[in-house]
Amino acid sequence: YHGFSHHGERPDHIAALKKIEQNKMRQMAHLIDLLKAQEDVLNGGTLLDHTSILFGCGMAT
Repeated sequence: YHGFSHHGERPDHIAALKKIEQNKMRQMAHLIDLLKAQEDVLNGGTLLDHTSILFGCGMAT
């Protein structure tokens, strides 16, 4: 990942970074879906209702 982040405007490295970031987003979406589907038996609602998520992107440009 780090090597691609210093892409020097190379289209192949930028494309690889996009794929990596898209995969991270898919994984985060999957985690959110799992939390949304799981009942919180202690507090009511779902686990997502009682979860804080901080998610950022590693791409600055």
